[in-house]
Amino acid sequence: MSRKTKPWPSPRPIPTGVSFGTYHEALFRAVREFLADVKRAEREAHEEVENIRKKLGIPAVYQPDIHVERYSMAVQVLVAMTMEGAIDMYGVVKFGEEAARKTWKWFHNKGPGGKLQEMIKAAKGIDLDDDAEILQIVKKVFKARNAFVHPKSDETVFDDAGNPLRVRTEHLFPGQDGNHARAAYEDLSRFLRLLHDIDPDVGVFIYPW
Repeated sequence: MSRKTKPWPSPRPIPTGVSFGTYHEALFRAVREFLADVKRAEREAHEEVENIRKKLGIPAVYQPDIHVERYSMAVQVLVAMTMEGAIDMYGVVKFGEEAARKTWKWFHNKGPGGKLQEMIKAAKGIDLDDDAEILQIVKKVFKARNAFVHPKSDETVFDDAGNPLRVRTEHLFPGQDGNHARAAYEDLSRFLRLLHDIDPDVGVFIYPW
């Protein structure tokens, strides 16, 4: 039977006497810790700017330094990892590890959002639109993640005056300041809340602890 016609597994009652490995819990804690590092690095960068102003009389302006950018990038990548782990956890709890692995093992062509979309349809009979909030959050988070972990090289051609003839920004890194890190965390928190609301029985295994 082809993949297109093969039925999805049926959801099972929440099992008892079973322990679930929740590696996304550790990732969630790491996100929180790196957010604290972002805040600390921002504070130190602001203090350095202020010292330059006072000592040298230079109108220095705060810019995220390499430490802020490093931690911001870590937060955004870890947010995607946490989200992917939560989606996988949902499938295991709802359908059982064997069924979840066999069914969605080769479902990567639709991405994490498409995988979650089909899981929810199989589990709850809810046919989420592609523009559903939870799927848009997944799309946004993984767009940033892919830009970080799968960067694509590009080239720009200039005219005789040194002006770019073509500017392509889709391959550039996302923002790496503190606000982008905090926004990614808010997206993760919202995602976990939405998933909990869609399926509360399973959501209790996934929601922040």
